[in-house]
Amino acid sequence: MPDAVHRPGVRCRHLELSRRQPDADRGRLPSVTHTFAAGGSYEIGVGITNAKGASARDFELTVGNATPTTLTVTLPTGATEASGSVAINLTRSGKLDVPTEAAYRMYKFRGPDRITPVQGTVTFAAGDAQRVLSFPMTNPDTVWMGPTAYYFAIESLDATLLAGLPKVPGYPTEVSGQFEIVDDDARPRLRLQDATVIEGDAGITMATIRATLDVPSGLHHAFSVTMLDGFEEVQSLGLASFHFAPGQLAADAVIMLKSDRVPEPDEAFTFIVNGGGSTNPEWPIMDRPWGTLTILNDDIGFSYPKLWMNAGESLTIPFDLGTPLSTNASLTFTPDNPAVVALTPSAAGSTGTLKIDALRGGDAIVTARVAGPTSNASGELYINVFQPATLVARPAAVKMHAGDELTLHVTFAPAQGITALVTVQPEPGGIVAVLDTPAWAPAGGEAVVRLRGIAVGKTVLTVHSPGQPAVTSVPVEVVAGSGRRRATKP
Repeated sequence: MPDAVHRPGVRCRHLELSRRQPDADRGRLPSVTHTFAAGGSYEIGVGITNAKGASARDFELTVGNATPTTLTVTLPTGATEASGSVAINLTRSGKLDVPTEAAYRMYKFRGPDRITPVQGTVTFAAGDAQRVLSFPMTNPDTVWMGPTAYYFAIESLDATLLAGLPKVPGYPTEVSGQFEIVDDDARPRLRLQDATVIEGDAGITMATIRATLDVPSGLHHAFSVTMLDGFEEVQSLGLASFHFAPGQLAADAVIMLKSDRVPEPDEAFTFIVNGGGSTNPEWPIMDRPWGTLTILNDDIGFSYPKLWMNAGESLTIPFDLGTPLSTNASLTFTPDNPAVVALTPSAAGSTGTLKIDALRGGDAIVTARVAGPTSNASGELYINVFQPATLVARPAAVKMHAGDELTLHVTFAPAQGITALVTVQPEPGGIVAVLDTPAWAPAGGEAVVRLRGIAVGKTVLTVHSPGQPAVTSVPVEVVAGSGRRRATKP
């Protein structure tokens, strides 16, 4: 292939090489010779073709002893939105008696639009050493939009070397870099506020929590919420997220909580913004990315879950309303059996006392309720009232034959208001067998117990009911008999 002559400053893209047969004596490889008219830096493209196909390679080459021309690119630093424009400085050094031509392009890759994307060509005449590319700012604003990052690339169109920026891989005559325009408006600071909610009696209670920005932002912001504790109380976090539209200073998120009727202390739990420690430059500053959610108990609790009293007895017990009574709220205590107990409540703030007068024997369920615009709390108290009474047995004394059966009837005086247990126990000795014990006396009724004479002799039956202070004794005499007889009713 004949020698080729190439001038500095002009690209020599490809020199085609064809494989030739090696010299029989020296075995030389194929070669090509190119003569440059002047020393300098050149970009060389070499193409090689053989039986297997073609390949190509680009590389830079500096020939001769001449000092090359170097173009140094300096990107702006510290540019702010208020700067009005940004300047990119281009400085030539080395051989300046030749012209330089380079193509550039600039575009945004993150943040709001502040400079119109642009591309063009910059030319240095022989002897020129300095050029400044100036780009005006666009879209001025007065709210936080975050920083903007721009990409700047420049490519030499001649033999000029490029410096100041990293080379673009695969493009030996091109360099590129990034610079940032700082938003000089106040960056918002996000704070979460503490919240308080009344628990509720059943179903789901919605707890609203709030986030605020101290100054408006020109961007959309969205943050989800995580509970650090209190997972058993939380029904769902599906709605728990903050959404700020541009210019919005406050946003609410909703947490769904489980409600119940179980008296329990007030509870406080911590919630946080997800990604509260993020370094995303467009986010607000996380000034207080956590808050406390306090769940106020609104179930009425009594100091005793269940009471046992005697008829005629009075007792005063404390209760807790969970939250103070509001101005328009009412407090009521209602027994399901008013003949058994009478009630006198006294409330102050969120606590109070309840005086209970036991009127007669029986069971009573007292329902406590707060009704008002912000609460509908309730609670229940179970009361068992025993009626002190004397057990009356008929007959008062028993005489029977051995082998006979007799029925003993037991009632209360005064009559019990509830079903009561009755036990009949003979003295040891095997004189009498009690066939039905224990027995139950229905409210206002009698217990029926069968006796059988076993052996001749005398004994005493003890008649008793748990919770009653008195015990009744029934004397029994068993005499010899000729056979079994039916039970009799006196």
